[in-house]
This record gives sequence, structure tokens and C-alpha cells, in this order.
Amino acid sequence: MRKCFTRFILANYRKILLTGLGNLIVMLFLVGNTLAQTRQISGQVTSEEDGSALPGVNVIVKGTTVGTVSDSDGNYRLSVPESATTLTFSFIGYLEQSIEIGGQTEINVQMAPDVQQLSEVVVTALGIERERRELGYSLTSVKGEELTKVRSPNALNSLAGRVPGVRITSQSGTAGGSVAIQIRGANSLSGTSQPLFVVDGAPISNYAYNGDRNDIIGGGADVGSRAGDINPDDIASINVLKGASAVALYGQRARDGVVVITTKKGKRGGASVEVNSSYRLDRPLRLPDFQNEYAQGDFGVFDANNFINGWGPKINETQGQTFAQFPFNGEETPLQAYPDNVKDFYETGKTFINSVAVSAAKEDADFRLGYTNVNEAGIIPNNLLKRNTISLNTGSKFSEMLSARAIINYVRTEGEGRPRQGSNDPNIIVSQLNSFPRTLNTELLKNNVVDENGNAIGLNGNNTTNNPYWVVENNPFNNRVERVYGNLQLNFTPFSWLNVLGRMGTDFFDETRRAIVRKGTINNLTGSFDDRDIFRREVNTDIIATATTQITEKIGFEGLVGWNLNQIELERSRVVASDLSVDQLYNYSNAQSTSPTNYQSLRRLYGVYADLGFSYDNFLFVNITGRNDWSSTLPENNNSFFYPGVSASFIFTDAFGI
Repeated sequence: MRKCFTRFILANYRKILLTGLGNLIVMLFLVGNTLAQTRQISGQVTSEEDGSALPGVNVIVKGTTVGTVSDSDGNYRLSVPESATTLTFSFIGYLEQSIEIGGQTEINVQMAPDVQQLSEVVVTALGIERERRELGYSLTSVKGEELTKVRSPNALNSLAGRVPGVRITSQSGTAGGSVAIQIRGANSLSGTSQPLFVVDGAPISNYAYNGDRNDIIGGGADVGSRAGDINPDDIASINVLKGASAVALYGQRARDGVVVITTKKGKRGGASVEVNSSYRLDRPLRLPDFQNEYAQGDFGVFDANNFINGWGPKINETQGQTFAQFPFNGEETPLQAYPDNVKDFYETGKTFINSVAVSAAKEDADFRLGYTNVNEAGIIPNNLLKRNTISLNTGSKFSEMLSARAIINYVRTEGEGRPRQGSNDPNIIVSQLNSFPRTLNTELLKNNVVDENGNAIGLNGNNTTNNPYWVVENNPFNNRVERVYGNLQLNFTPFSWLNVLGRMGTDFFDETRRAIVRKGTINNLTGSFDDRDIFRREVNTDIIATATTQITEKIGFEGLVGWNLNQIELERSRVVASDLSVDQLYNYSNAQSTSPTNYQSLRRLYGVYADLGFSYDNFLFVNITGRNDWSSTLPENNNSFFYPGVSASFIFTDAFGI
């Protein structure tokens, strides 16, 4: 089994942030009586709120059509006639400003938000930034601050209730358990309906392999889905794309929708340190309603040997009588109902989340370095989650034409004591809890795990069901995941109307799992252990050319064409060791039999795509998108498929002057 973390070199990732608002070019040259003599004015445009650079700001010489737009770092440079007196700065969502030129050659401007404007810039497919008014499909945006108001180790849990029409559910409620998100309903009878996750323009894995059907029914554990590795403290915004037109540029992978995540970058205004710490307590919200009238048995007769629960005698009709019941040590005791015995088994979950981030930015460079530590104790005894995340987001501008950005994330996750799911396994806990005899004292159960000879004490006299405390103490299911994901982007702008972006992203992880059944476990007296190794690597490359221009005074055009290569490599190996000779010695030489299996797959997808957008007078927008893919998993002569999409947006209030 290859170990990717011994071969990985973290070096030289670079990227450039796509210019906001799709590089809206308003540069129209003055035709007529422009004076031949000009002078250069330059500067930077930033936000008054947080000092961040504003790309795509319109800079116009007042009274003329001479102008330009700010670049991705908020910088602009403009040749103005000697007769020019005023520069006008305008940007969607911000108040327009007019600045007297005078004798200045450098004019820096801070723009204040216009709370009355409803337009909003959002990140769509491929990391493209668009005004919300331009979109002809459904998109919901959630700011990063919303995700950390009530802090959760899993960012998807924080999305619940914030995205209309999207169903978000915790699959098991255990520490580090997976979270399912369903955007466009169930689109497959046998496969997953999970959306595609895209972080800073590059797709990442939400892999959640819990074994085949027999594994799940027979006692598989919820080891979590990989989207849970995304650190909420590093998220700047999440945009959920729902419609078919919204996700057409991603093709087949986005059939269930797309979750587009943008991470935080360094902000202008000097170096800063951000520290967050939180502590949370959890208890089960609701348990099943249990009857507390009848003891274990059948047909009104008490029977603790063959029945865990059932319909024995009425407890209040057995006054003065004693019965042999758990822990089956020869003593007989009266029957008494314990209404909270299931509730008492669960513990108070505790979650500590601590994070620190250092960031800084100047005109031609920025960086943000963050570290987050998560320690979570679940509501089931001995269920623990530990996660450490290190993230780096840095960018640099080398010239007016070339800039880059690199993003890298390292995540190490350790899960201990993950409870088994399903039903057909001696280590299933929850179904055992819900079948507790109503006369069972949980404290007595906890203090009587083994008898004087060290043998496990079952819940019934015939020893056919394990004590849950034996399971959580002796039969753990543990896993460890080491993961790296990130991307490098280079941005080249040879002309004011043309931008070329090259982006390469990777996401790979190595996971090890071990499930233990100790010798002496009821229904598996000889013991066993199950080892699994999972390696998955995804590499994604995009080359995108974007052109923006004004065809006429009212008709605008923004189009892009791109090429994509996506490759996914997966390896799984498994060894089941049975019939252990020495108690609590878990190596293969101690097993009477071992059964190894392995699996490998490689899928490569090539794609070309285009997005043509037209606007009329800033109130009518039409977008035509299309993508064609060629898959390595299909027959060579029939491996091509096409995804078209058309959307339109019409702003009635602007069109009719309402």
C-alpha cells in the first residue's frame, strides 16, 4: 500500500484570484477632441469595511468615456487628458465617489458599502465571480461568520436551516460522524446523491466508504465523510448551486448540485492575529418512548434467561416476590422499573475547538496561515474525535500581467471508539440499549461487566447478548486519516479584455481502520480483528480563457472557454484475522486464519467547456453553457457525452424604472 505522505512535497503552489464581477471592462477610448497630451494616474481601491482590495471597480474621467477597471489586487492605472479634473469610482454594492485630481499622480480610494443596493457578488461554477442579478438559476450564499456563530467540527452541520430547499442530516450523531446533504433530491436508486464539493475552484473528495452492503448491515461504523475535514474557521463563504444550468460546467460530477467553498485570504491593513476558542456540551435530544409497566418475559411470565425485553408480568403486581435477574450471580431481587436506564448510559458530549490564524497583506502579496484543533468526546462512552488542521493561503503579484496564488491544507483526523451501525453484529450498541429490560439498573450494568472468572456477563441468563459496557471497553473501532488538499493558480492578463487562468489542484488521503472483537465476546468467543487501508488521490487541472468587452453601449459580453483533466485513483486493501490464540494480542501471527482482499481503480475524465454571457442595459442577462466529457471508464468508441445549459435573468424594476 502506497503511503502518500512519505512522497508528498509541499512546494510552490500559486494562484490568482479571478477578477471580481467577471472583469467588467468599461474602457472606451475617447473619440473626438481628446487632447494629445496626457498624464498617468494610478492607485488602489479598497473596502472601507475591512481594507480588502476591490477588483473590477470602474474608474472613469468625469464627463468623458475614458476609463479603466481595477485589477484583482484593487490597483488601477489610467492615462488622463491634462484637462481632466475629476475621477469617478463606481462599484456594484458600494457608494459612488468622485475625487478631484488636482496635481496628484497617485489617488487611493476607500469605498463604503451601499446598503440600499441589492446586488451581490457571488462565486459560481469554476470559481467565477458574478453579480447575483446576472444569475438565471438558484444560488444560496452563506457567509463564513454564520458558520462559526454556533461552532461545530463539521461545517455542513452549521449549514442546516440556512439553505432553503436543501436537506442536511447527521447520519449517526457520533463524534466525527458523516453528514448527508441533499440538494436536488435523490437521483439514484443505488448510488449516492451527494453534491460535488469545490474549494477555491478545485473539486475535492467527499468520499465516505463504509464497506459494501454486507459490511453495513453486519456492523459497519460511521467513519465520517471527507467533507467534514473542511475547517469552518478557514471558510470565507459557501455558495450552494442547485439548478442544472448552474452546474453544467462541471458535467456529470455535478448532477446532484455543487457546494462552492471560498477560503479566507490575508487582508490589507497590516498583520493581524485571530484567535477563537469554544466549548460545547451535547446530550441526546430525544430518545424512544419506553414502556415501564411490564418486566422481561413472555405471556405474563417472567423469563430473564431467554428474553431481554418482552411482555412478562406487570411490575406493580409482583410486590413481595423476588426473581433471578442481571447480573445472574445467584441472588434474587424484587422487580423495579428504571425509566431512565437507557438515558443514563449516554454521557454528556464535550467539544473543544481552538483556532489561531495569522494574516497580512500589502499591494503585491498577501498570506494567511491558520491552525485549528478539535477535541470531541461523544455521547457514547469512549467515542472520541481528534482533528488538527493547518492551512496556508498566499498570493503574489509579479507584474501587471502575471500573478499567482497557492492554497494548501493538511488535516489529520483520529477517531476512537466509533460505535457500530446495522444489526447483525455482536458489537451493535444502540439496538442493545433500546432493548434494555425495564428493570435493569444502568449503574449495576456498568459495575458487572465480567464475572469472577473474567468471563463476559450477558444481558440475559443464557448469555446471548453482550453488555454494552463490554463492547465500548474491549471492542473499539478506530481510524486515522491524513489528508492534503489544495491548488496552485497562475493568472496571465496579456490584454485588458483577456485573462488566462491555469489551475492545478490535488486532494489525497491515506486512511487506516481497525475493528477489534476481543476474545470472550458473546457470539464471537475466539475473537478477531479487521484491518483496512484506503488510499484515494484526485488531480484536477483547468485552463480557462476569459474575454470581456462591450459590444455596444448597452450590450455587453463575457465569455470563457476551458479545458479540464480530472483523474481519480483509488486503492483499498483489507485483512480479516480470526480465531485469536492470545487474548488482546492483535497481530496476524496470533490469528489462526487470515483473509486478505484488495481493490484498485483508476478513472480519467477529459472535458472542454464554454460559457457565453450576454447582457443588455444591465437588466437582461442570458447565459449559454456547455460541456463535453470523455471518460476512460466507457467504451473507447462511445465515451463522449455533452451537457448543455441555458439560463436568463430579467430585472423588472430596472427595465421599467420602478
